[in-house]
Amino acid sequence: MVYRNPEKKNFAERAQHGMIVGIGEETKGYRVYLPKDKKVVTTQHVRNIETLDKEQNQNVQKLYLQDDETGDEEETAGNAAAAASNSKKKSRMKGKKKKGYTRERHVTRSVARRAGDQAAEAAEQEESSGDVVNSVTEVDPRNYGEAMRSRQKEKWLKAIAEELRALEDNGVWKVVRKPRDARVLHTKWVFKTKLDAEELIERLKARLVACGNEQEFGVNYHITFAAVIDMTSVKLILVLARKWRVPAKHGDVPNAYVKAEKEAGLTIYINLPQGMVISEEVLKLVGVESAKELVLELQKALYGLKQAGRLWNQLLHKKLIDIGFEQSLTDMCVYFRWRNGVLLVVGVYVDDLLVTGTEQSAVDAFFGELKEFSVKDLGQASKFLGMRITYDDADGYNLDQEVLIQEMLKDHSMEHAHGVRTPIGPEWNELRGAECEKLPVTGGAEVATVKRFQSLVGSLMWVSRCTRPDIAFAVHKASRRTHDTTVDDWKLTKRY
Repeated sequence: MVYRNPEKKNFAERAQHGMIVGIGEETKGYRVYLPKDKKVVTTQHVRNIETLDKEQNQNVQKLYLQDDETGDEEETAGNAAAAASNSKKKSRMKGKKKKGYTRERHVTRSVARRAGDQAAEAAEQEESSGDVVNSVTEVDPRNYGEAMRSRQKEKWLKAIAEELRALEDNGVWKVVRKPRDARVLHTKWVFKTKLDAEELIERLKARLVACGNEQEFGVNYHITFAAVIDMTSVKLILVLARKWRVPAKHGDVPNAYVKAEKEAGLTIYINLPQGMVISEEVLKLVGVESAKELVLELQKALYGLKQAGRLWNQLLHKKLIDIGFEQSLTDMCVYFRWRNGVLLVVGVYVDDLLVTGTEQSAVDAFFGELKEFSVKDLGQASKFLGMRITYDDADGYNLDQEVLIQEMLKDHSMEHAHGVRTPIGPEWNELRGAECEKLPVTGGAEVATVKRFQSLVGSLMWVSRCTRPDIAFAVHKASRRTHDTTVDDWKLTKRY
C-alpha cells in the first residue's frame, strides 16, 4: 500500500509504504500505519491496495502497538521542528489562518496519542468481522474462476456446497441423461459478501442462477410479471409501527424461488453447475459413462428464470390468503388481517417480509404461521432493501443508504471523491446543442459504456426514491440521456 502525502514539495518523497489498520472515525478515509515514521495517520490517499491474510494482520497490530509511543515522540518532535522553521511565515498570517494551522497540528498529534486505543478497537473489529483489512479491500468474485483464485477460496467453496445442498434438499432438480436436441440453459454462480447494518461481514453467499436470457417465449416460459411492494408502502408500514409502538420485524425466506413449483407443461433443462460432483453411483443409475452426458431437469423454479419471481409470488399469495389475510387494493404486495380485534400488516418484497401490528404478540407469532417456508425471524428491522433502519422511542425511524452508496462509489472507482453542495450545476444547460463524444456501447470492465451509464442512473433512481429525494430532479435529467449518452453525460452523472 502506498500513502501519498499531498503536502510534500516537488523534489521530496511523494509516497511511503503503509499498512491499512482500520477506517477513520472522525474523518473519512483509511487509518494507515507508516513503518518508516512509526505513526498512524488517517488519509484518503491510498493506492495499490493489497489484501493481507489474517496472520499478516496480526503482525501489523503488534507493530502498531510497539511503535505507538515512539511514533508519538517522533511526530511531536517533527511538529515542533516544523513550527520553528516556519515561525516567521506563520507570524505574517492572519488570525483565521493561524487558528486553522494550530487545529491541524492538534489533530495530527491526537491521532498519534489515540494509537493504542485505536489498535485495540481495530483488533476487536477484526474478531467480529473476521478480517479488518480483507473486509475493506476484498472484492466479490464475478464468476466461479475468480472465486477459485480468491484468498477466500475455501469459504466460497463452503458457500457453494451449502447452496447445492439446499437446492437438492428442496428437490429442485433430478439428474437425467441429456435428451437429443434438448434446449439446455447454462448456469452461473453469483457471489456476494453479505454485510449487516453496521457494514461488517455477516457471511459469504453463493447463489446458483439459470441464464434466463437464453429462454424462449412459449418454449420454456410464458408469463413473467411479478409485483413488488412500492417504497411508499414500506414507509407507511414503518409509520404504522411508530404509531402503534410495535417495532416492525423483518423476515427472510431462504431460497424462496426454489420453493415454488415450475410452470405446468414446461420442461426445462440446465447444465451441471460448476463445482457439482456426480458420484459413480449416480452415473451407473442413469446409465451413462461421463458427467458430460448429464443435465438437470428442473422440478421447481430456480433463480434466474424469467418466470421464477411470479411463481414464488403466487405461492406466497395463496398461503397468506389461506391464513386469513386480505390483499390491499392499492398495493398488491401489502396484506392485512383483522382477528380478535388485532390488526396485522405485512409488506412483501420478493423474499423479504416487513411485519407490524397493533399487538407485539401477534407480530411475534406471525412467522410461525409460515413455518413451511422456513422463514427466518431477523428481529426488529435494521436493514431492508438496502436501507439501514434505526429506531428509538423518542425520534422514531430513520432511514439511510450509506452502505449502498459506498458500494456504488467503489463500483465506479470514486471512493476518494469529494462531495459537493448541490447535486446539479449549470453544466447540464451548457450541453444542449453541443457536439460531444459518444460513449461506446461495449468495452472492458474499466471502460465507461452506455450500459454502465444506464446502470448508474438506475442505482441513483433507486436511492432518490428511497432516501434521497433531494437528488430526484438531477437524476431525472440524467435519465433522459440513457439512449444517447455522451462522455460529458457520464462525467456529470458521476457528480451525484
